[in-house]
Amino acid sequence: MFLVLTSDPETMLRVRRLLFSAGILTIPGTYHYAIQNPREDKIDAVILPDPFDPEKPPRFCQSYKNKHPSIPIAVFAPPLREPTRDMGFADCILNSDQAPAALVHSMLVGLTLSTGRDFALRMASEARDHLLQAQPSWGATPLPLTPTERAIYRYLIMKYPATATARELLRYCTKPGTAPTLCNVPSHIYRINLKAEETVGRHIIECPDKVGYKLLL
Repeated sequence: MFLVLTSDPETMLRVRRLLFSAGILTIPGTYHYAIQNPREDKIDAVILPDPFDPEKPPRFCQSYKNKHPSIPIAVFAPPLREPTRDMGFADCILNSDQAPAALVHSMLVGLTLSTGRDFALRMASEARDHLLQAQPSWGATPLPLTPTERAIYRYLIMKYPATATARELLRYCTKPGTAPTLCNVPSHIYRINLKAEETVGRHIIECPDKVGYKLLL
């Protein structure tokens, strides 16, 4: 779970949507709340979409790291703005002008390198939901999926790293007025993997326990 901190509702929505599209769950918060109530057992990282937010305390990063050193901070900063001294206490400073997929990838890699915790693999960093794009993709490669295949892919992104059973996928992807059976699910998974093999060169969904399905990173 990532904690997103900003006073601008539009920025909050945009960043949470961006991270959700990569399979990363987030919660919104205020700067004061973050320092006083860290929820260290729940928070994997803190995201500052706007380090120049006028409502952000001038020494927020320093105060947060002093009080909660185990939680990393990632900052999205415009490349032409001079970094503040307080930004030096962040674990990674990212170019906010990057494309959405590149920004999320840079963030996960930066957090991994700065903390030694494997953010890049633990999160579905290669999976891109279609919320931000005209069609779903794997990394920068578009996947030509049908609406049902897209729904299955989206659900697996949201479930990652857990597996999803065929019954879950059937329930999530069933269209009103239709009556598909469980045997349809393996067929859809097969076709998704076939299309992935043709476009990105490998399968992207596995069935590790012969019962559930998950993304193969």
